[in-house]
Amino acid sequence: NINNINKVFEKIKSIKKIDCVVNCAGVAYKDKIAKLSIGKWNSLMQINVTIPFLIIKKSIKFLLNSKNPSIVNISSIAGRTRSISLGCHYTTSKSAIIGMTRHLAYELGSKGIRVNCCAPSQTHTPMLKNALSKKARISLAKTVPLGRLSLASEQAEVIYFLCSKESSYINGAIIDVNGGLLWKL
Repeated sequence: NINNINKVFEKIKSIKKIDCVVNCAGVAYKDKIAKLSIGKWNSLMQINVTIPFLIIKKSIKFLLNSKNPSIVNISSIAGRTRSISLGCHYTTSKSAIIGMTRHLAYELGSKGIRVNCCAPSQTHTPMLKNALSKKARISLAKTVPLGRLSLASEQAEVIYFLCSKESSYINGAIIDVNGGLLWKL
């Protein structure tokens, strides 16, 4: 929550420098729009969009003290197209992350801070396990050109690359890590 963000930044004041920020926390609900309450909408938007915004905002002064400052936001294949298993609120939040990434890449690039985004497809995580049955996950894996769902470690490698100096000229990119899965709208 927002109070916890303030507490974290109070504790890191003495560090004076952050090299990379990765905004990867998020929530998802399956609700269809007809049954989606404004409370759930607002809760998801706060966690998936507002909190990453606040973390970036509070990180800027620390990132400016780094030699290779980088921000990596985590969106989703849903932000590129739509979610096959979650509600419109999730898709909307992940689209917002892509828009925020592109805008901030331009705005913060002049300060030397790179802002990029990783857009994973379905990845073996507890959130996927809660969203899809085992049978549905097996069926979904068959639609991926690589024939399987992603491992979390495969997503982490891309995130690590975007944080590293090896990606020092990448700014404003949305990297699809989806095994070739491209959904038709």
